[in-house]
Amino acid sequence: MAGPDELVFNARDLHAFMLSVWPDAADRFSPERLERLEPSFCRLRHPVKEEDLRPGGTVSGPTLMHLADTASYSIILAHLGDAALAVTTSLSIEFLRRPVGPTVVVDCDLVKLGRSLAVCRVTMASAEAGTEPNMTRPEAIANVTYSLSLI
Repeated sequence: MAGPDELVFNARDLHAFMLSVWPDAADRFSPERLERLEPSFCRLRHPVKEEDLRPGGTVSGPTLMHLADTASYSIILAHLGDAALAVTTSLSIEFLRRPVGPTVVVDCDLVKLGRSLAVCRVTMASAEAGTEPNMTRPEAIANVTYSLSLI
């Protein structure tokens, strides 16, 4: 287990690990989507698809919750590597504005990495493809807690 200032996995290592243990979900963790991965921080970029939208073109709550959980899982595994079992124990989310895409950018800060719990704070905002989002006016914020168990 690495400390909060060092990573066990880089983005390519994380993707390779996910391909080996969870191939059906590995595209969620691809280096193309995991735009930044550094100690205690990651950024995911999610291109919004038709199935992510509610009627009227709003990105759905379940999509945003999924993104918050994916970003949290990514940063936790990047710190712990493949010797960890990490499971979500709590996810609370505040929907602040109507997210419309076409891309949702997800910033995840690792707030605490302990022996038995990890806590992340996630901020989500829409952006045009390839542009920087306004993270000072997010559409949603979430707090995610994981229970950790070293195998």
